[in-house]
Amino acid sequence: MYKIAGELLPCVMHVAARALAGQALSIFGDHSDVMACRSTGWAMLASESVEMAQVNAIVAHLVSMERRVPVQHFFDGFRTSHEVNKVKLIDYNTMKSFINWEAVKEHHDLAMNPRHPHVQGTSQGPDIFFQCVEAGNTFYDGLADLFEEKGKLVQEKTGLHFALYGYEGHPEAKHVIVVMGSAAVTCGETASFLAKHKGQRVGVLKVRLFRPWDSSRFLAALPTTTERICVLDRTKEQGSQGEPLLLEVASMLHSSAHSEIVVIGGRYGLGSKEFTPNMAYFEYDAKKSGGVTISHLRFGPKPIHAPYNVRAADYMAIHKPSYVHNYDMTRYLKQNAVCVINCSWDVSDLEKQLPAKMRRDLAEKKAKLYIIDATKIAVKAGLGKRINMIMQTVFFKLSAVMPYEEAVEMLKKSIKKMYGKKGDKVVKMNIDGVDASIEGIVECEVPAAWASLAIDKEVWEKAKGTRHDVK
Repeated sequence: MYKIAGELLPCVMHVAARALAGQALSIFGDHSDVMACRSTGWAMLASESVEMAQVNAIVAHLVSMERRVPVQHFFDGFRTSHEVNKVKLIDYNTMKSFINWEAVKEHHDLAMNPRHPHVQGTSQGPDIFFQCVEAGNTFYDGLADLFEEKGKLVQEKTGLHFALYGYEGHPEAKHVIVVMGSAAVTCGETASFLAKHKGQRVGVLKVRLFRPWDSSRFLAALPTTTERICVLDRTKEQGSQGEPLLLEVASMLHSSAHSEIVVIGGRYGLGSKEFTPNMAYFEYDAKKSGGVTISHLRFGPKPIHAPYNVRAADYMAIHKPSYVHNYDMTRYLKQNAVCVINCSWDVSDLEKQLPAKMRRDLAEKKAKLYIIDATKIAVKAGLGKRINMIMQTVFFKLSAVMPYEEAVEMLKKSIKKMYGKKGDKVVKMNIDGVDASIEGIVECEVPAAWASLAIDKEVWEKAKGTRHDVK
């Protein structure tokens, strides 16, 4: 990376930022890896949502090609990289219209060619090395302006634009959080709610351009009424007076004569530690296969800005019966929610099979309980043990997120698109599985007496040591 930047080679890395192995390996997300590269000379552009990642990816390529400065475009690993959401896609012809073809030609002309040879990758001594390092400054001067210019170019054709330093919250905020990545959406949602409904003078300044740092744009976005700033970093730097974002903000305020603003720092979300204010997410454990996958789904007629796990579920599907014994399945179930269990049990088996706490939660929360033997239906349809289409059908039938008939029609169209290349037989098996799903749903009574079940607290506390909260 140092060589790419030093030789001014246009390059963009799109990074799903993850934790670095220290005291232990972690495959989960934070900003440790990208912050470890902040001194390489690469520009650093952060995205906090799926749609922003699309726009910033384009902007990063346009800037890098035109200015010859490599760009590290990053977004939160798992939290953003594994999110499934609706976005306004930018087609390739539109992308093509953004490109500065003269810059592309200049880049091609710099390639090694025996017809016009040039010296590259030299070894330099003390007499010129320092001067050559400083000579690269001109390529970084005004780089933030070029990011802004290219962002507006994309906006003209697509209507999509994200400021390099964005603010959300009370217009006269006294207390402001400064943050990067998906947490900016969580903080922004919370600040807007507190400002609008609670009258609290709070706000969030969302940093997207970290390198080069642009003090003028940051200060322009910061409310002039700000008294206290809390800077949140998603990384830990051992032995430092503070983490990277905190140090950047603190030094800027000091040099710009804003020392009256109190600045404190904090860390959050290392190794994907959950960060919530209390639309789909997929939560994995650390196993590459055979582990537990938890899908966090949100549906609504308007855009949903909630990049954190569900903590109040209207619908819960348990795809393996063993989970009811190994996990606390009902902790985050809402009142009057729907709970579906894929199992081979009869209704009469539930009293014996379901843990006492789960039965009590179902009764106390007045939940609707259903069972289905999705595995049996899948095997009969020729799908083996693949139950995903069956459980999707059950979801659309019981969740009421959209008209069931419309949902099934769309599901069958997706089956034809997904499996069409595998032949009509595979398509038919999946459609047969969908058609047979509804007949297999069994509604179960939740006895009121379950609400009074006594739970052995000592046994439950011991069990919680090996259990996990599941949404």
